[in-house]
Amino acid sequence: MSKTHASSLPGVSLPESLHGSRAEELERLWDALLPESEATLDGSVVTMLDSQGLTLLLDGLDKLRHAGTRVCIADASPTLRAAQKALRLAERLPLEKEEPEENEASKSQGKLLGEILLDLGFLKTKDIDDALEEAAATPGTYLGQVLLQHKKIKEDQLSYALALQHGLPFVTPVRDRVLDVTLSNRIPLADLRSHGALPFLQNGRTLAVALQDPSDIYALDLVRECTGLQVVPSVSTPQEIQDGLDRIQRCHAGEVEVAQTTPRTPTEDVGAEERFDRILLAALIEDASDIHLEPDEEGWMLRYRVDGKLREVERLAKTIGHALCARIKVLADCDISEKRLPQDGRIRFQDGNRDVDLRVNTLPTVHGEKAVMRILDRKSFNPSLEDLGLADGNLQRLRDSIYAPHGLVLVTGPTGSGKTTTLYSALSEIVTPEINASTVENPVERTLPGVNQTQVNFKAGLGFDTCLRALLRQDPDVLMIGEIRDAETAEIAVEAALTG
Repeated sequence: MSKTHASSLPGVSLPESLHGSRAEELERLWDALLPESEATLDGSVVTMLDSQGLTLLLDGLDKLRHAGTRVCIADASPTLRAAQKALRLAERLPLEKEEPEENEASKSQGKLLGEILLDLGFLKTKDIDDALEEAAATPGTYLGQVLLQHKKIKEDQLSYALALQHGLPFVTPVRDRVLDVTLSNRIPLADLRSHGALPFLQNGRTLAVALQDPSDIYALDLVRECTGLQVVPSVSTPQEIQDGLDRIQRCHAGEVEVAQTTPRTPTEDVGAEERFDRILLAALIEDASDIHLEPDEEGWMLRYRVDGKLREVERLAKTIGHALCARIKVLADCDISEKRLPQDGRIRFQDGNRDVDLRVNTLPTVHGEKAVMRILDRKSFNPSLEDLGLADGNLQRLRDSIYAPHGLVLVTGPTGSGKTTTLYSALSEIVTPEINASTVENPVERTLPGVNQTQVNFKAGLGFDTCLRALLRQDPDVLMIGEIRDAETAEIAVEAALTG
């Protein structure tokens, strides 16, 4: 009996999620297709795929192929295309109407990055020339870095051009949902972050790895040595890699927490330096605005403020808490021997694509010193007033106020409510080359082009009142005061508003 065409079978499509739990469902699908001479599967609904799911899919397609059934996947989703591209599976994973592989890859290999960006139409010749001149004048700076700093190009455009230059696929594992967070690759996450590498999908002895910098051969060597697998590289954006590593860390942290049946003890403690890095990195992943390290009768409590609310993260032994508080004071350049008075400090923290400042304050309590760190993202952008979510009427009232020739706008609210973000958004809208705008802040949380920003220094006697008096003699058009906490500052602010 001759085989029939699979198109006569209704509803022949792959499941929405391809993972290990779909084994029986996929096996029934393969059995239903075995009698057919040709089979076309609908791949449009596949929106998630992990390593186990990919293995089940490939094994099933191989089974049909060996039985003489020609199989093709029509309307393949971005998820399927990403998996095929990342692991070079054009033969084992046949996709109908495949997006034509752009000839730019072969044309672009060996070209300079600037030439590729011009060919793609992402930039103009003047942009390239200006960036090359600036990069040449600053040792250790490269073209792409300058272009990103001046917002001449987007992150994904630069990464795509780098992929073409090196003849590698451009992938977005998180967005296309081909990130397998369960991969046990035995690679320290700190090393992956420092190299900008993200292992995201495995097929047999082959591991797909996305790289931020495709010229970083040490990243691939690191993955090979730790896993013993064959590594196939791709290129992705720094943000995609960071998001992917964050998800892997969350997954692994959850596994560790479930596996723990007894409280942590000081004997299993890591060094204060490593513990501080872990705590801060976890806070950044959770998008926390503040970190609280608080002593009590039994030990120390670690809390994060997320979305305006504090939540307990971990209980620490007394020895660990004391060592961690001391580490924070050392990094913040505080007097480690002084435990009777409050102290302020600042810490710069960089990890992979992250760059943040920490505003540190310590306060003596009955059980010891409490440390609070406010997280200030140096790379955060200023949203427009429309992005703040204000109702149309309130938005118009705010606009009318900030564009008025004189007056005072007060922004108040609880911790983490968005006061500083609102002020920065307002400044970004009204500042032009014709306006002399100045700020007095503690600390300067973000830099604003075209704005003269001053940070108070109480130790040197430079307070808000002193700065404001000086700024009033600087021919100002707009003044922004970071905080009004005393009568003198309030008086100067009101007088300045009344006099225009």
